[in-house]
Amino acid sequence: MTTKRKIQGKPAVRVRLRELMTEKGRIESRTIRVSTVIAETGLPYNTAHDAYLGTLRELPLHVAEKLCRYFHCEPASLLAWAASEEE
Repeated sequence: MTTKRKIQGKPAVRVRLRELMTEKGRIESRTIRVSTVIAETGLPYNTAHDAYLGTLRELPLHVAEKLCRYFHCEPASLLAWAASEEE
């Protein structure tokens, strides 16, 4: 029997979407918004928005691949460790 646990707070591993958007915008001399990422990658709004806010709970491989292609980066560059103070 499986039990569902309610996950509280932000995840310890987060997608660095905000930082990658800033970097790409600086390189390309343009403003990259969440709507830009959605339009140019085809990601669903909720996925892109949650990644931007740092609240995305899982990152499917096809989403990671789209982001890596868009930002011209390796998968490790997509993620950041944000461990809580308790650890």
